[in-house]
Amino acid sequence: MIDVLSCERSKMRGRVLLFDEDSNEGEIVGDDEMLYEFHIGEWLSDSAIKSGCRVGFEVVDEEARNIVMEEELRKRCEIVFRVEVSAF
Repeated sequence: MIDVLSCERSKMRGRVLLFDEDSNEGEIVGDDEMLYEFHIGEWLSDSAIKSGCRVGFEVVDEEARNIVMEEELRKRCEIVFRVEVSAF
């Protein structure tokens, strides 16, 4: 039997540093200690944006894109495949 777990598509992890509801813009500090700006349009989670929450995201042109809260990312992306091989 072989179990394969798919990897999350997000390449980066970090936490929301701040979010301004008036401008709908915010900043994420990546685990690489770099700052990434984002717009609310890149927020893919159903939950509200909260400072300090852990997120997964992609970096495009030094900005955070396709942002998902880490706990939702695990729920969305973890897929288990089981393959059984039997000899005749």
